[in-house]
Amino acid sequence: MKSIENSSKILALILATSMSFIPGDFEFYHYLWFAIVMGLVGIPHGAVDHILFQKTSGTKPQLSFFLKYLTIGLIYLLTWIFLPQFSLFIFLLISMYHFGQGHWIGKPKNNLATPFYLIVGGFYLSIILSGDFAATKVILAPILTLNEIPDFPLWLIPVLLWVTAWILDQTCNKSNGPLLFEMIWLGIFLYQLPLIVSFTTYFGFWHSLPNLLNIYKDIRKENPKADYSVFIPFSFLSLFGIGIILLVSHTWFTTAQLTLLFFVLVSLISAPHIWIMEKFFQRQKMQRTIKSQEV
Repeated sequence: MKSIENSSKILALILATSMSFIPGDFEFYHYLWFAIVMGLVGIPHGAVDHILFQKTSGTKPQLSFFLKYLTIGLIYLLTWIFLPQFSLFIFLLISMYHFGQGHWIGKPKNNLATPFYLIVGGFYLSIILSGDFAATKVILAPILTLNEIPDFPLWLIPVLLWVTAWILDQTCNKSNGPLLFEMIWLGIFLYQLPLIVSFTTYFGFWHSLPNLLNIYKDIRKENPKADYSVFIPFSFLSLFGIGIILLVSHTWFTTAQLTLLFFVLVSLISAPHIWIMEKFFQRQKMQRTIKSQEV
Protein backbone atom coordinates (compact mmCIF):
# COMPACT_ATOMS: atom_id res chain seq x y z
CA MET A 1 0.00 0.00 0.00
CA LYS A 2 2.79 2.41 0.93
CA SER A 3 4.58 1.77 -2.36
CA ILE A 4 1.37 2.62 -4.27
CA GLU A 5 1.02 5.84 -2.28
CA ASN A 6 4.63 6.92 -2.78
CA SER A 7 4.66 6.07 -6.49
CA SER A 8 1.40 7.97 -7.01
CA LYS A 9 2.77 11.01 -5.20
CA ILE A 10 5.90 11.07 -7.37
CA LEU A 11 3.78 10.75 -10.51
CA ALA A 12 1.48 13.55 -9.29
CA LEU A 13 4.44 15.87 -8.70
CA ILE A 14 5.75 15.18 -12.19
CA LEU A 15 2.36 15.74 -13.84
CA ALA A 16 1.67 18.89 -11.83
CA THR A 17 5.03 20.32 -12.88
CA SER A 18 4.67 19.32 -16.54
CA MET A 19 1.35 21.17 -16.87
CA SER A 20 3.25 24.43 -16.95
CA PHE A 21 5.00 23.33 -20.16
CA ILE A 22 2.06 21.88 -22.10
CA PRO A 23 1.15 24.18 -25.01
CA GLY A 24 -2.42 25.32 -25.45
CA ASP A 25 -5.18 26.20 -23.01
CA PHE A 26 -3.63 25.95 -19.54
CA GLU A 27 -7.00 26.29 -17.81
CA PHE A 28 -8.40 23.29 -19.71
CA TYR A 29 -5.55 21.04 -18.54
CA HIS A 30 -5.86 22.32 -14.96
CA TYR A 31 -9.55 21.46 -14.79
CA LEU A 32 -8.98 18.16 -16.59
CA TRP A 33 -6.42 17.24 -13.92
CA PHE A 34 -8.92 18.34 -11.28
CA ALA A 35 -11.75 16.24 -12.77
CA ILE A 36 -9.63 13.08 -13.17
CA VAL A 37 -8.19 13.17 -9.66
CA MET A 38 -11.52 13.99 -8.02
CA GLY A 39 -13.17 11.16 -9.95
CA LEU A 40 -10.50 8.54 -9.19
CA VAL A 41 -9.63 9.27 -5.55
CA GLY A 42 -11.16 12.54 -4.33
CA ILE A 43 -14.83 11.53 -4.21
CA PRO A 44 -14.21 7.76 -3.76
CA HIS A 45 -12.26 8.22 -0.53
CA GLY A 46 -15.52 9.30 1.11
CA ALA A 47 -17.78 6.83 -0.66
CA VAL A 48 -17.81 4.04 1.93
CA ASP A 49 -18.96 5.99 4.98
CA HIS A 50 -21.80 3.49 5.45
CA ILE A 51 -19.22 0.69 5.78
CA LEU A 52 -17.11 2.71 8.21
CA PHE A 53 -20.22 3.47 10.27
CA GLN A 54 -20.86 -0.26 10.56
CA LYS A 55 -17.27 -0.82 11.70
CA THR A 56 -17.39 1.89 14.36
CA SER A 57 -20.91 1.20 15.66
CA GLY A 58 -20.99 -2.57 15.23
CA THR A 59 -24.41 -2.37 13.55
CA LYS A 60 -25.49 -2.23 9.93
CA PRO A 61 -26.46 1.27 8.78
CA GLN A 62 -30.21 1.66 9.07
CA LEU A 63 -32.51 4.21 7.46
CA SER A 64 -31.81 6.51 10.44
CA PHE A 65 -28.12 6.63 9.48
CA PHE A 66 -28.84 7.77 5.93
CA LEU A 67 -31.42 10.27 7.17
CA LYS A 68 -28.93 11.71 9.65
CA TYR A 69 -26.25 11.81 6.94
CA LEU A 70 -28.56 13.68 4.56
CA THR A 71 -29.88 15.97 7.31
CA ILE A 72 -26.37 17.19 8.15
CA GLY A 73 -25.82 18.00 4.48
CA LEU A 74 -29.19 19.76 4.12
CA ILE A 75 -28.67 21.88 7.24
CA TYR A 76 -25.27 22.90 5.92
CA LEU A 77 -26.85 23.76 2.54
CA LEU A 78 -29.30 26.11 4.27
CA THR A 79 -26.38 27.67 6.12
CA TRP A 80 -24.60 28.28 2.81
CA ILE A 81 -27.73 29.98 1.45
CA PHE A 82 -28.41 32.28 4.40
CA LEU A 83 -24.95 32.62 6.00
CA PRO A 84 -22.40 32.06 3.20
CA GLN A 85 -19.43 33.72 4.88
CA PHE A 86 -20.01 31.83 8.13
CA SER A 87 -20.37 28.60 6.13
CA LEU A 88 -17.08 29.30 4.35
CA PHE A 89 -15.37 29.80 7.72
CA ILE A 90 -16.80 26.51 9.04
CA PHE A 91 -15.80 24.70 5.84
CA LEU A 92 -12.21 25.97 6.08
CA LEU A 93 -12.04 25.10 9.79
CA ILE A 94 -13.28 21.53 9.46
CA SER A 95 -11.13 21.08 6.34
CA MET A 96 -8.07 22.17 8.32
CA TYR A 97 -8.87 19.60 11.00
CA HIS A 98 -9.66 16.85 8.51
CA PHE A 99 -6.61 17.51 6.31
CA GLY A 100 -4.32 17.60 9.33
CA GLN A 101 -5.86 14.44 10.72
CA GLY A 102 -5.01 12.61 7.50
CA HIS A 103 -1.30 13.13 8.13
CA TRP A 104 -1.51 11.05 11.32
CA ILE A 105 -2.65 7.82 9.72
CA GLY A 106 -0.94 4.95 11.53
CA LYS A 107 0.70 7.20 14.12
CA PRO A 108 0.21 6.84 17.89
CA LYS A 109 -2.20 9.15 19.65
CA ASN A 110 -0.84 12.10 21.64
CA ASN A 111 -2.41 14.82 23.77
CA LEU A 112 -1.61 17.51 21.22
CA ALA A 113 -3.31 15.75 18.31
CA THR A 114 -6.09 18.29 17.78
CA PRO A 115 -3.80 21.38 17.72
CA PHE A 116 -1.50 19.52 15.32
CA TYR A 117 -4.42 18.66 13.03
CA LEU A 118 -5.52 22.30 12.84
CA ILE A 119 -2.02 23.69 12.36
CA VAL A 120 -0.87 21.20 9.73
CA GLY A 121 -4.18 21.39 7.86
CA GLY A 122 -4.13 25.17 8.15
CA PHE A 123 -0.59 25.25 6.79
CA TYR A 124 -1.52 23.42 3.60
CA LEU A 125 -4.78 25.32 3.11
CA SER A 126 -3.00 28.65 3.51
CA ILE A 127 -0.30 27.54 1.05
CA ILE A 128 -2.89 26.56 -1.56
CA LEU A 129 -5.11 29.64 -1.16
CA SER A 130 -2.34 32.22 -0.88
CA GLY A 131 0.00 30.80 -3.52
CA ASP A 132 -2.39 31.87 -6.30
CA PHE A 133 -4.24 34.60 -4.41
CA ALA A 134 -5.63 36.19 -7.56
CA ALA A 135 -7.50 32.97 -8.44
CA THR A 136 -8.66 32.55 -4.84
CA LYS A 137 -10.04 36.08 -4.89
CA VAL A 138 -11.99 35.43 -8.11
CA ILE A 139 -13.51 32.14 -6.89
CA LEU A 140 -14.58 33.56 -3.52
CA ALA A 141 -15.84 36.86 -4.98
CA PRO A 142 -19.55 35.83 -4.92
CA ILE A 143 -19.50 35.48 -1.14
CA LEU A 144 -16.37 37.27 0.09
CA THR A 145 -14.58 40.46 -0.96
CA LEU A 146 -10.81 40.18 -0.64
CA ASN A 147 -8.31 42.99 -1.07
CA GLU A 148 -6.41 42.92 -4.33
CA ILE A 149 -3.09 43.35 -2.52
CA PRO A 150 -2.89 42.08 1.09
CA ASP A 151 -1.42 44.42 3.69
CA PHE A 152 1.17 41.79 4.62
CA PRO A 153 3.12 39.09 2.75
CA LEU A 154 0.83 36.07 2.47
CA TRP A 155 3.72 33.64 2.85
CA LEU A 156 3.96 34.71 6.50
CA ILE A 157 0.81 32.71 7.31
CA PRO A 158 2.20 29.24 6.46
CA VAL A 159 5.58 30.20 7.94
CA LEU A 160 3.97 31.09 11.27
CA LEU A 161 1.92 27.89 11.20
CA TRP A 162 5.06 25.84 10.54
CA VAL A 163 6.89 27.54 13.43
CA THR A 164 3.93 26.79 15.69
CA ALA A 165 3.98 23.15 14.57
CA TRP A 166 7.70 22.97 15.35
CA ILE A 167 7.14 24.42 18.84
CA LEU A 168 4.41 21.87 19.53
CA ASP A 169 6.68 19.14 18.21
CA GLN A 170 9.25 19.95 20.90
CA THR A 171 6.69 19.12 23.58
CA CYS A 172 5.76 15.72 22.10
CA ASN A 173 7.26 12.44 23.19
CA LYS A 174 7.84 11.37 19.60
CA SER A 175 9.37 13.59 16.94
CA ASN A 176 7.43 14.61 13.83
CA GLY A 177 10.61 15.54 11.97
CA PRO A 178 9.68 13.85 8.65
CA LEU A 179 6.29 15.59 8.65
CA LEU A 180 7.85 18.99 9.37
CA PHE A 181 10.43 18.48 6.62
CA GLU A 182 7.72 17.43 4.14
CA MET A 183 5.75 20.56 5.00
CA ILE A 184 8.71 22.68 3.90
CA TRP A 185 9.49 21.12 0.51
CA LEU A 186 5.89 20.30 -0.40
CA GLY A 187 4.73 23.72 0.75
CA ILE A 188 7.28 25.47 -1.45
CA PHE A 189 6.25 23.29 -4.40
CA LEU A 190 2.50 23.84 -3.97
CA TYR A 191 2.95 27.57 -3.44
CA GLN A 192 4.34 27.92 -6.98
CA LEU A 193 1.41 26.18 -8.69
CA PRO A 194 -1.90 27.59 -9.97
CA LEU A 195 -4.71 27.28 -7.42
CA ILE A 196 -6.59 24.37 -9.04
CA VAL A 197 -3.41 22.37 -9.72
CA SER A 198 -2.08 22.99 -6.21
CA PHE A 199 -5.35 21.97 -4.54
CA THR A 200 -5.81 18.93 -6.79
CA THR A 201 -2.27 17.68 -6.19
CA TYR A 202 -2.46 18.00 -2.42
CA PHE A 203 -6.09 16.90 -1.96
CA GLY A 204 -5.76 13.97 -4.32
CA PHE A 205 -2.40 12.52 -3.29
CA TRP A 206 -1.63 13.79 0.22
CA HIS A 207 -5.15 13.52 1.59
CA SER A 208 -7.58 11.39 -0.43
CA LEU A 209 -5.24 8.61 -1.58
CA PRO A 210 -3.66 7.87 1.85
CA ASN A 211 -7.14 7.85 3.41
CA LEU A 212 -8.56 5.66 0.65
CA LEU A 213 -5.72 3.13 1.01
CA ASN A 214 -6.07 3.17 4.79
CA ILE A 215 -9.82 2.51 4.53
CA TYR A 216 -9.30 -0.18 1.88
CA LYS A 217 -6.71 -1.94 4.04
CA ASP A 218 -9.08 -1.87 7.02
CA ILE A 219 -11.97 -3.25 4.95
CA ARG A 220 -9.82 -6.10 3.63
CA LYS A 221 -8.99 -7.21 7.18
CA GLU A 222 -12.56 -8.47 7.48
CA ASN A 223 -13.18 -9.14 3.80
CA PRO A 224 -9.96 -10.20 1.98
CA LYS A 225 -11.86 -10.47 -1.30
CA ALA A 226 -12.91 -6.80 -1.27
CA ASP A 227 -11.59 -4.71 -4.15
CA TYR A 228 -11.88 -1.14 -5.44
CA SER A 229 -15.46 -1.83 -6.55
CA VAL A 230 -16.68 -1.15 -2.98
CA PHE A 231 -15.99 2.54 -3.62
CA ILE A 232 -17.86 2.71 -6.94
CA PRO A 233 -21.63 2.82 -6.11
CA PHE A 234 -21.69 5.92 -3.92
CA SER A 235 -18.83 7.54 -5.87
CA PHE A 236 -20.96 7.25 -8.98
CA LEU A 237 -24.03 8.65 -7.21
CA SER A 238 -22.06 11.61 -5.86
CA LEU A 239 -20.33 12.37 -9.16
CA PHE A 240 -23.55 11.95 -11.10
CA GLY A 241 -25.46 14.30 -8.79
CA ILE A 242 -22.73 16.94 -8.75
CA GLY A 243 -22.30 16.61 -12.52
CA ILE A 244 -26.01 17.17 -13.21
CA ILE A 245 -26.10 20.26 -10.99
CA LEU A 246 -22.98 21.75 -12.63
CA LEU A 247 -24.28 20.90 -16.12
CA VAL A 248 -27.59 22.65 -15.45
CA SER A 249 -25.80 25.63 -13.87
CA HIS A 250 -23.08 26.20 -16.47
CA THR A 251 -25.23 28.46 -18.65
CA TRP A 252 -25.70 30.93 -15.79
CA PHE A 253 -22.35 30.81 -14.01
CA THR A 254 -18.76 31.62 -14.93
CA THR A 255 -16.01 29.02 -14.53
CA ALA A 256 -14.96 30.56 -11.21
CA GLN A 257 -18.56 30.51 -9.94
CA LEU A 258 -18.96 26.89 -11.02
CA THR A 259 -15.76 26.05 -9.16
CA LEU A 260 -17.15 27.66 -6.01
CA LEU A 261 -20.44 25.79 -6.53
CA PHE A 262 -18.52 22.53 -6.82
CA PHE A 263 -16.76 23.14 -3.50
CA VAL A 264 -20.08 24.04 -1.85
CA LEU A 265 -21.56 20.75 -3.12
CA VAL A 266 -18.50 18.85 -1.90
CA SER A 267 -18.81 20.54 1.50
CA LEU A 268 -22.33 19.13 1.83
CA ILE A 269 -20.81 15.65 1.51
CA SER A 270 -17.74 16.51 3.58
CA ALA A 271 -19.65 17.59 6.69
CA PRO A 272 -21.13 14.13 7.47
CA HIS A 273 -18.04 12.41 6.02
CA ILE A 274 -15.76 14.13 8.55
CA TRP A 275 -18.12 13.02 11.35
CA ILE A 276 -17.77 9.38 10.19
CA MET A 277 -14.01 9.63 9.67
CA GLU A 278 -13.50 11.05 13.16
CA LYS A 279 -15.16 7.95 14.64
CA PHE A 280 -13.17 5.70 12.29
CA PHE A 281 -9.81 7.26 13.26
CA GLN A 282 -10.66 7.05 16.96
CA ARG A 283 -11.47 3.35 16.52
CA GLN A 284 -8.14 2.72 14.77
CA LYS A 285 -6.22 4.59 17.47
CA MET A 286 -7.93 2.62 20.19
CA GLN A 287 -7.07 -0.64 18.44
CA ARG A 288 -3.40 0.39 18.14
CA THR A 289 -3.33 1.41 21.82
CA ILE A 290 -4.77 -1.95 22.90
CA LYS A 291 -2.33 -3.81 20.66
CA SER A 292 0.67 -1.91 22.03
CA GLN A 293 -0.43 -2.60 25.62
CA GLU A 294 -0.72 -6.32 24.87
CA VAL A 295 2.83 -6.35 23.51
